[in-house]
Amino acid sequence: MLFILNALLADYSAHSVDGLVHEGLTSVLSMNAAISASVVLASRLNTDVDVFALILFAVQAFALFPMLRHRLQASSTLVQITLTSGLAMSALLLTAALSWMITCIFLATLFSITFLAPAFLVWAQKFKKQAISSLSDTIF
Repeated sequence: MLFILNALLADYSAHSVDGLVHEGLTSVLSMNAAISASVVLASRLNTDVDVFALILFAVQAFALFPMLRHRLQASSTLVQITLTSGLAMSALLLTAALSWMITCIFLATLFSITFLAPAFLVWAQKFKKQAISSLSDTIF
């Protein structure tokens, strides 16, 4: 239930106009719900090391990562493209160590999501505009 509350209240918006991050009540409640849910899950673990690892991961994922995401969104496009390309290349290199077939599937999926899907959406816009214009003629 607490993770659902986290998903509903999380701040998924881009950076603000003035470049400053203004934390709202919903984002603070979202983080508190996520950390509380992690503590509840950690109470079920057997060893102290497992509890520490889960709580450390929860703090990184729910408290520190949103701040990093806001800073990256406020940075220049060149930084974003460089970071995205670097992460994609490192993921490809790591999957190449597993299997050639998995690497090919991952590369095809990455290419499709990055280039083909947006191109298809741009191409499909002309049909949406035609459908809306013919629909507005019949309504009025």
